[in-house]
Amino acid sequence: MKLLIKSPNWIGDSVMATPAVMYLRRAFPEAEIAMISRRSTAGVWDGHPGIDRLIVGDDRTAARELREVVRSHRFEAAVLFPNSFRSAWLIWQCGIPRRFGYARGARSWLLTDIVVYRPQEWQTPTPQPVSKKSLRESKSLPREQPRHMVEYYLELASYVARQLGSDIVPPVVTRESALPPLVLPVQSQALEVVEKLITEEGVTSIPLIAIHPGAAYGNAKRWPLDRLAVAADRLADELDAAIVVTAGPSEAELCAELVRMLRARVLNWGPRLNIPQLVALLSRSTLFIGNDSGVTHLAAAVGCPTIAVFGPMDWNVTCPWSANAVVVRRSPPCAPCFLRECPLNHECMTAVTPDDVIAAARTLLSRQQGERNERA
Repeated sequence: MKLLIKSPNWIGDSVMATPAVMYLRRAFPEAEIAMISRRSTAGVWDGHPGIDRLIVGDDRTAARELREVVRSHRFEAAVLFPNSFRSAWLIWQCGIPRRFGYARGARSWLLTDIVVYRPQEWQTPTPQPVSKKSLRESKSLPREQPRHMVEYYLELASYVARQLGSDIVPPVVTRESALPPLVLPVQSQALEVVEKLITEEGVTSIPLIAIHPGAAYGNAKRWPLDRLAVAADRLADELDAAIVVTAGPSEAELCAELVRMLRARVLNWGPRLNIPQLVALLSRSTLFIGNDSGVTHLAAAVGCPTIAVFGPMDWNVTCPWSANAVVVRRSPPCAPCFLRECPLNHECMTAVTPDDVIAAARTLLSRQQGERNERA
């Protein structure tokens, strides 16, 4: 069988989809599995053990060329992880016989096999919504914890496997232990690049604290830079560590502003690293601090102790999938609102203090050290 998977369009979502991809690999060990990915997320899938082929293309700007490539492979089935109408339209135009996806975005007629989407399963209710994107809290709805995006992608993959005749049982999901795990191998060539940087900067024997000030979705997801700088400096002093800023070229101004605020030694490596190299750096880091961003999920995937500051987005559904990660939040009644820009006073992020993040980091690192001592 020839199976095509359409990757999520964000780095973080792509990382959270890796357990589902690995399950499909187990369910169809003899299948040829290909992944379509935009260039921005291709680094997650480059060399990934769950796929045989990576097709890089953008269905927004080069749909015709992408359709021709996909048609040439004559896929028998396609799995759409994105929820968009555009992704379903692309696959429908390619003439793939079986097309699987969630029934969202008025696209069900483009799919042959659908999974029903129930918002109450996948979204935390908001007590006082300011956004149409929020799910209003209701006394008539059960107040159960919403399910995680890892489960969202796994549920679709499980449906695909059943419909295509596999009898391989899906993995048991355990949120507390973050099982099944994210799968993001550290590439040896990327690690060589990072080790060379570490050696050249003379930081081979000191801890590295990686920090990421940005978030692709919008300003509302960003913790204020001055607070991030205070927290990073104080933790660097405590750990005798250097700070590595991981922001990429598109966030150069944000990065430069943060660097000016920091007192500790700063290594501004973000613009120099691609995704596999960034993954390698995070695997070598003692601690990561970031917002709800793709880089935060990369850190979680490689087991780096991760502090994620959450504000307008859903801390239950898209928190880092790792037992070695902590979400720091001070959610007002309007959260989660899912807005790119805050229409109020940005309380969800401004209420989080450096002390909050420092305390979370200390607890996480102390717990990790205790686990190491037990194993020893």
